[in-house]
Amino acid sequence: MMTLAGALLGMKNDSAIDFGNDIMNMVTNRQSMLPIYYEDEVPFEYSKKYDKEEYLLEIYKKLGIKILQEADNFFYSVILPESISIVQDDDNYGYCIKDSNGETLIHYYDIGTFYHRTVAVDKVYIIL
Repeated sequence: MMTLAGALLGMKNDSAIDFGNDIMNMVTNRQSMLPIYYEDEVPFEYSKKYDKEEYLLEIYKKLGIKILQEADNFFYSVILPESISIVQDDDNYGYCIKDSNGETLIHYYDIGTFYHRTVAVDKVYIIL
């Protein structure tokens, strides 16, 4: 689609193909899955406005994370901005969302087997 858009904009064929490939690589390489559930309490000042999942969505939005859809009962399919990365903890079940300076913004975990699985954000280190 992006190659076609480039061609319609008057790009030469090779440039349009490169344009389409660059967009797809950027989107594909930045696509990830992030938890739907937030296990901590919503800060008092936001508790009347948001429930846990709405608050988490607002945090994701503040970080520039684009929610594509619910991938399953545990995760959203998302596109991460260039300044955000996901790093696995040393404990092998926890993950950190870090900024470009290496500071942890969010911590979440994915524990258990398929039938007894728990996936949740347990710490948010930023505020709205």
